[in-house]
Amino acid sequence: MLAAYVRRALRIDEPVVNPRLFMDRKFSGAVAIMGAGGVLTFSVLTLAPMLAERVWNLEGIAFAMPLGAFGLGMLVSMSISGAVSDRIGPRPIVTVGAAGAAVCLAGLAVLTPELTAPAITGPLLLGVTGVAFGTVSAPTFASIYRILPRASVGRGTTAALIAVQLGAALGVTSIGALIDAFEPPWVLFRLLCERRCDAS
Repeated sequence: MLAAYVRRALRIDEPVVNPRLFMDRKFSGAVAIMGAGGVLTFSVLTLAPMLAERVWNLEGIAFAMPLGAFGLGMLVSMSISGAVSDRIGPRPIVTVGAAGAAVCLAGLAVLTPELTAPAITGPLLLGVTGVAFGTVSAPTFASIYRILPRASVGRGTTAALIAVQLGAALGVTSIGALIDAFEPPWVLFRLLCERRCDAS
């Protein structure tokens, strides 16, 4: 279907998403980052409630806190980083944000089974993760307005949003497939600890 669309779009004057825009490396890179951001963001949105319920045993308001902290972190950092990128450019902000997001995700994977007071530390960790994600997505999206000519901005932003939605679908589907195929490692860790406690 994608190949058919590209073929059709190259033959008409004003396609919804113009494939010729992707000849610009900066634009292609920005769209790729937005797509990857969609994968990661919606993967976290899918996993956060599972962590809260299955691993951290949170209930009531505490159950919603990790996901709420992630969203709040993104809201704050997106509001600030977009404006800052207009002054200093998106590259340093996105680079630092991507590195921070990688560290946060690694910490989430390693520390999840061992968090003490998860009702506090869980939301704190996911809140910092949201801050890192926001500093990647907002400056990247804002850069499209600087990269493309004004007449092409509408189609460029449409392409970026489509990339986010496709990334979101890919992320959620991948997480679902992995959970269905493999027991999450933190659950295995927890079961092993429980068996040792029972044996002792």
